[in-house]
Amino acid sequence: MENEFKLTKGHLETWFAQFNRDYFEAKLPQPKLALSHSKTQLGAMRFKRCIKMGKMETFDHSIRVSIMFKQDELGYKNVLLHEMIHYYIAYNNIQDTSPHGVVFRKMMNQLNSEYGWSMKVSESGKALQVAQERLPRSEFLVLALVLSNGKRFLSVVTPASFRKLNQQVKWVKELESYGWYVSSDVYFNAYPRVRTLRGVEVTPDFFENMLKTMTKLVISE
Repeated sequence: MENEFKLTKGHLETWFAQFNRDYFEAKLPQPKLALSHSKTQLGAMRFKRCIKMGKMETFDHSIRVSIMFKQDELGYKNVLLHEMIHYYIAYNNIQDTSPHGVVFRKMMNQLNSEYGWSMKVSESGKALQVAQERLPRSEFLVLALVLSNGKRFLSVVTPASFRKLNQQVKWVKELESYGWYVSSDVYFNAYPRVRTLRGVEVTPDFFENMLKTMTKLVISE
């Protein structure tokens, strides 16, 4: 893990103060800053709402940054700044068109273009290499599904639900193909263990690459 940056709460506090001065005119009170162990989100901003004098206000703001993924210092800074944009919008009670709507995108794009940041509208933690020493390595029962419209899905299935889902999957509308696999890739730690037919849509290239790393099961009907 020689290139992995060891993030601490102190880093978040220092960076928050710096970004607040540089980009938000030092007008944001420091929220609760914390490290998280989320396996699905790189960062998150949370708050509560109340109505005072007929006006909606937000309070109890918090920003959490996950330490469950390998990132360098710049990567963590991008995550924190991304969440600070959310915080700015919520704290000032600005109405946006969606969580990553017009206002958010305008602020993000401006910071990226003027100051060289590389924030994205949304980046799943699953796209990063998982810090393997922090996640247990085990085997996963994976259902890989291809639809006739080209969409591809991966699901981590609880073994007890295998027989039921193996029958149900054949009745999926627009089913083109499917297969059962076993994987020990820690990537799947971020997936919920499902008992129903639901999965995570992935790109065709990623889907094909994952199939090459897994062991296919031969199912006797």
